[in-house]
Amino acid sequence: MHRLPRIILNRTTSTLSTLNKSGVCLFQNLSPSSSNNSLLRRMSTCSKIPDKECPRSTQPLSSNSLHHPCWNCSEELSCNDLFCAHCNKIQPPSCNNNSKVISTSGEDISIDYFTLMDMPKEFSINPKVLHEKFKELQRVLHPDKFAMKSEVEKKISIMQSAIVNTAYQTLKNTKSRAEYLLKVKEIDLLGPCNYKSVNDVQLPPEFLMEIMEVNEYINEIDSDRDQLTDYHMDFNEKKRLIVKSIDEAFKKDDLDNVRINIAELNYIERTLQLVDNKLHLLDLKEHRHFANEPCADCEHNK
Repeated sequence: MHRLPRIILNRTTSTLSTLNKSGVCLFQNLSPSSSNNSLLRRMSTCSKIPDKECPRSTQPLSSNSLHHPCWNCSEELSCNDLFCAHCNKIQPPSCNNNSKVISTSGEDISIDYFTLMDMPKEFSINPKVLHEKFKELQRVLHPDKFAMKSEVEKKISIMQSAIVNTAYQTLKNTKSRAEYLLKVKEIDLLGPCNYKSVNDVQLPPEFLMEIMEVNEYINEIDSDRDQLTDYHMDFNEKKRLIVKSIDEAFKKDDLDNVRINIAELNYIERTLQLVDNKLHLLDLKEHRHFANEPCADCEHNK
């Protein structure tokens, strides 16, 4: 039986590589604070819509919140408004090109997914609440609701619905939520041009060597389900501890440790995926045995 090397999970120091200076920064510092209002309150009743399906944010994007005119009636709106309170037309997702925040990795993160989904800007979130708010937003933004509307409204609903989908998928996944919140917090604290990518982290060589050794062990396993299951349980526990460490670091605004732990989580999840793939292949082999189907790799059919 293979012995699993001990993997260092918690580190307080790390040598960070030089920040990539080539990123383009077109910005105003849009740092939306999480709304204390519920999503249902954001979807306030509009006088011209009897079915009460006009979501409108009540929280400004920031203390210097940008505004833009409604594309249909020119009413001044906040960047958070999904619908115009005057004419009830659905609004496009961004104010103007000058309001974008571009990270060094080239991503536009001027739209705050936490504010959009009306979730607290925290790492630990309630997945059930997130899912319910996702359904509420899609109920009023989905393109099917605009089938009889103008072409402009149809196109905007497609854009808005896609952004909500992306926001939901980003916040639902532990790793992507951590990476996204790190970007938001670093831009709030350091400014867009000083954002540090997780890819800039240089993990200790001993950690990387241990991961490589474990992956080699796993690759050598062909039929030992118990051993693969042990690896799966062990790495799930390691993942749990890293996620806990990420949460604690976020609460302290210790972004360097957040970045280190996310980088380690990337490796842990890759190893977990390797184990899952091995278990899946083993399941296929066992299924073929049970069904008495030909299997080139199995002695059963030779």
